[in-house]
Amino acid sequence: MAFDGTYPRKVREAGVVHTVFIRRARCVPCDITESILPQFVLRRCLDTAAAVGAAVLTRLGAVIPDGAATLFDLVPERTQSGWRKRFADRASDLALHFDSLILSWGDSKPFRPSDGTAPVIDAIGRLWRGVRSRTTGELPPAWVLANVIVGGELLSTRVDRPWPVQPGTTRRSRGP
Repeated sequence: MAFDGTYPRKVREAGVVHTVFIRRARCVPCDITESILPQFVLRRCLDTAAAVGAAVLTRLGAVIPDGAATLFDLVPERTQSGWRKRFADRASDLALHFDSLILSWGDSKPFRPSDGTAPVIDAIGRLWRGVRSRTTGELPPAWVLANVIVGGELLSTRVDRPWPVQPGTTRRSRGP
């Protein structure tokens, strides 16, 4: 991989829209570019992972820290309901992936499929606690860590892109 420039991207946090510059990397042999997203940025989403997490948790009636409420207060309710729906649609897949990672670390609590978002929220919490017990450095918030593990696709749709790229195609991008 070789770096291949940047592009501007808007990111909203606490109602303020910031511009961040996203680096691109290019695979030299196959000529495909890939965006390298910061850990707090979701693919194809204006808002940060922490804002999405706070919105999902409030719908479940969970208590969130005072500062987290300001992350999504100025986000339209329609946008928040879209986040919740997409997160609920992916909840069983995300819970399975997070639990398999946790089990590979030796955790004894197996995944039990069930409907709703509670199992995946539990898995994100156990994942964060598992990483915290294995590292001495500073950790990002749980939702940001979950976003990093799934490659920025915490709210992505289930539509997969055709992969691998067909021979003879050049200058294809798999970025957001």
